[in-house]
Amino acid sequence: MDITPLPLAGLHTHVRHSGIRSVAAGELLQRLGARVEYHRDLSADITIGPDGAHADLVGTPLGEVAGLPAGTLAYASGVTLAGAALLALLGGSPVAVEERAVAVQVLLPLVLAAAYGVEHAEPGGPVAVHDGYVSQDLAGADDLAAYARMLDTIERAERVAERVADEGQAWRLPVCPYRTRRAGQSAVVTTTPARTVRTMSARRAGWAPLAGVRVCDLTAMWAGPLATWLLAEAGAEVVKIESAARPDGMRAAGSATVDDAPMYRALNRRKRIRDLDLRGAAGRVELAGLVRSTDLVIDNFSRRVMPNLGFSPDRLRVLNPAVATLSMPAFPGGHPWQVAFGPGIHAMCGLGDVGDGRLAAPVVAYPDALAGLTAFTTCLATLVAARLGGASAHREVTLYECTARLADLSPASDQVVRRDPALAARLLSDPELADDGWDTTPGFPRAPFAPSVMSTRTRGQATR
Repeated sequence: MDITPLPLAGLHTHVRHSGIRSVAAGELLQRLGARVEYHRDLSADITIGPDGAHADLVGTPLGEVAGLPAGTLAYASGVTLAGAALLALLGGSPVAVEERAVAVQVLLPLVLAAAYGVEHAEPGGPVAVHDGYVSQDLAGADDLAAYARMLDTIERAERVAERVADEGQAWRLPVCPYRTRRAGQSAVVTTTPARTVRTMSARRAGWAPLAGVRVCDLTAMWAGPLATWLLAEAGAEVVKIESAARPDGMRAAGSATVDDAPMYRALNRRKRIRDLDLRGAAGRVELAGLVRSTDLVIDNFSRRVMPNLGFSPDRLRVLNPAVATLSMPAFPGGHPWQVAFGPGIHAMCGLGDVGDGRLAAPVVAYPDALAGLTAFTTCLATLVAARLGGASAHREVTLYECTARLADLSPASDQVVRRDPALAARLLSDPELADDGWDTTPGFPRAPFAPSVMSTRTRGQATR
């Protein structure tokens, strides 16, 4: 993650120690420049800034679930908590994060498939090569044919997973090796005692801590649209740039009807869609006009696309010196690879290594959710910096970096191999989500944060 200059430089933050959750929240805020101190006994999960803006995790954690690496949901809750603390700072009132609502966002494809009665398409499993296994997120017959041709260029005895992935990347195919866990990776166990916490209020009419913020959304699929939808849920005006000639690939995912895909509809609510084809001069002129009155531009193209279109971060700041920019490529700058999706990142970070010789794909492409939640928090940090008079800057949130830190904290476990056929149905009928977790029934899940009010509800024991 490129975070220079640091948007939260010197901002004092106190984090209640609670294992993976607090590590994820504290480290993210620290990388964004905050001065973080951990405590065993605080009245809130996070307080930040001179006036003590604060945020809490509420509700009963879901615990570990089949199909995800151990610690995934706790890590996602921590990242969301960091964002909620920044929302509290920007909005001037405490914010609560419902842990089970975070779990719904991480498991969103599975939950929406159950809600709409369609089959959930799991990521493909490990594919054997001569020596090792790879993840190949190939879309359609053309990619499959290209992969076959690429394999033909490698002698059979030399088809080692790393070599196959290297060659696949040279062909711009999303092929990544399944790696074993790094030596020294260790678990961080959460043991949160029962205590009184703040709870989510009914959705407060007019609660919009980001009112007046304008966002130009150049993202597609899952990770980027999740980040920008959360900004919209907090009151930002989000304009999604999407060409009818090259629509968001999520529009038809899991649906027989284009434009009716539950994932697309869930992730693009509260946004205005602007049909601009940036391959043509007219579309680029219109985008330049939008940028001039925008606070934040966010994209998740591969690294070369925005400069090739004439919209590098420097060019965007010529159009609008105050604009902040955020990109969400798969890999950090300097990495030899450029093309990957969530399942491939899971594989190469070692999170598919069960620890007993088996390798497994996850039930959903959770790295996308981790990156989307991290990007949301990073966007909020840029808005805090702007409010404090800081200069605009360009930042990056990568799929790889968001997932690699989870790999450091997650213990080897066979739960990623297991599946729970009733998981989605339980979430859809979860009483902790029933009152305020959904827009309609079956509908779509609401954002996992809201204004908080005092409650006597007590949090149960967390498992991680």
